[in-house]
Amino acid sequence: MAFTDQSKYAGLQAFTTYTFLFFAQVIWPTLVPLSTWLLEKKSQQKQIQKILLAIGIIVSLYLAYCLLSYPVSASIEGYHIAYQQNYRQHYIIMALYSIYWLP
Repeated sequence: MAFTDQSKYAGLQAFTTYTFLFFAQVIWPTLVPLSTWLLEKKSQQKQIQKILLAIGIIVSLYLAYCLLSYPVSASIEGYHIAYQQNYRQHYIIMALYSIYWLP
């Protein structure tokens, strides 16, 4: 969909950008480990899930702070939506977030 008058839809674009990023960066990092923690039956595995849940909460809080404190925008680039986020680099948070991608 192409808009001919970009300024007319600026408010809608900002709303949908922040809504998606809130869901993707604040809700998901906590919701995914919470749901697996609630489903887990084994005590030892449940403790591991509790650690991942704590990491998810820390990441969610940090990304919520960044979302409220730094500018974000979205644009169409090659049939995809590209999100420009000018967050400061915090290597500890990035390391915690990368734990999700370990097998």
